[in-house]
Amino acid sequence: LPTTPLAISPLPETPEVVRQQMKKGPSVPTSDKVHAAMDKLKELSKEGRSLEKMSKADVKDKLQKCGKLEDLKAQLLQLNEAKKQIKKIKESKTRPKPEAAQAKPDVPALDKFEALEVQVKQSDKSEPVSEPKAPAYERFHHLATPAPPSLSLPYKYRLVEDMFKSMDTAVSMLHNRSEICTFSKLKSAVQEMTKRNFEQKNVGQIKTVYPEAYTFRQEKGLPAFGGKCHDYQLTVEPNLSNESEKKFSTKSGRPSFTAKDILERKTTFHNKLISVVKSHHKKFLSSLSRPLSVPDDKITRWHPKFSLDEVPDIPVDSLPEPPFVKKYQSAKDVLQDNRAKLPDRVKKALNSVAKENTVKESPSPVESASTKPAAQLQGVPQSLLEKIRAKEAKKQEMSMMRDPSEDKRTLMIRRLPEMMRILRTHFVTEKKPALPMQNIIQKLADSYKTTIRFDDVETHMKLLLDFVPEWLTVVEIKKGKYVKMDRNIELGTLQEKVLNMAKS
Repeated sequence: LPTTPLAISPLPETPEVVRQQMKKGPSVPTSDKVHAAMDKLKELSKEGRSLEKMSKADVKDKLQKCGKLEDLKAQLLQLNEAKKQIKKIKESKTRPKPEAAQAKPDVPALDKFEALEVQVKQSDKSEPVSEPKAPAYERFHHLATPAPPSLSLPYKYRLVEDMFKSMDTAVSMLHNRSEICTFSKLKSAVQEMTKRNFEQKNVGQIKTVYPEAYTFRQEKGLPAFGGKCHDYQLTVEPNLSNESEKKFSTKSGRPSFTAKDILERKTTFHNKLISVVKSHHKKFLSSLSRPLSVPDDKITRWHPKFSLDEVPDIPVDSLPEPPFVKKYQSAKDVLQDNRAKLPDRVKKALNSVAKENTVKESPSPVESASTKPAAQLQGVPQSLLEKIRAKEAKKQEMSMMRDPSEDKRTLMIRRLPEMMRILRTHFVTEKKPALPMQNIIQKLADSYKTTIRFDDVETHMKLLLDFVPEWLTVVEIKKGKYVKMDRNIELGTLQEKVLNMAKS
């Protein structure tokens, strides 16, 4: 009888076996999403097979219905052309060049020419032909070539230059706003900018150096503070160059004062000041024991012996003055000028008014002769007054001779009582017998009523240690300096002591 083989027990599922099974993946997908994806792939594969079985005519019909057949043809043509070009380039590179091809073909030689003539048809419309502008390096040459930096100006000439810059700025603002620039407006604006007095004398100096910069007039009836000023006023108007373009214009149609004009005029004024100093320098060179003659264009430094600060002031040019209008201050003046023209009744009335005015103006002899002392000093002995006046005079004399360092020390002593109060409060709140010096200085700087620098607080602290050594002591250890306070001493007595020192 055939014997049945013995059943072999299966191998246990060791970790290695499990790992290999996981690598292979499950034989049957279990997830719904995986099932859906598999179904989709089957559908797509069926559609692909159906497309392969379709004839060319069916494909063409479908493409025509889609409406993109022409685009596809154009793209295919482009691809074919590109392939042909690439093929030609590859063949030309691999193919060996014959000697005839390597030789350069004969190139016809061109004649030399200086200019090209191009014919352009003009339109029927007549257009205004604008003149060609000069190049920028010619138009702005004056801005790019200032005076040499080594030719410095005297201090008084530099002040005049600063005043001209401020004056030009103020005039440009008023001009662009179509306002009349009077001297009163100009004065306040220039003084605000320069922080110096600006008078008509300075305007006259500017006119001497640069006479064509402004036009000055005396005008009457100008608006002022909502009304009209009936007196004559000096007005200033800038003279702008003809090159200023018409498109930049103010409300009144005048050309505007641009930043380019300001720079131009500033450079011109500086060069004119340099030329004034050069004229004085030329006189100095001619007055030497061995006269020198150096052209003005080639001077880059002043002569070493030429004292620049002793150059004479710029002369003041005359400005327009208001016409003389005689004004009468009293009836007597009217009577003296128009005695022959006035009738008798008017003469009598003016005589009576003139007499009354003279009586009022003349002081009484009793009032002029009386030299009574002030009512407040009545009853005070003269010797006491003399002592007080002598003491005041001495105090004034001492104040004039006092060292500024003493004033600073007095001010520091007056601050000490307030600092002592802050120190006392700080020690009480901290509840410690000693505190670090840096901590105390920081606390004083933060808590004082006015701001004091950190270094100044340190000097205050040293002064306090000198004045009240029985109250504060400094202990120095490895960690640093510590301040120790004796709280048993009353703060009021210490403050009085410091105040008495300040008074002395």
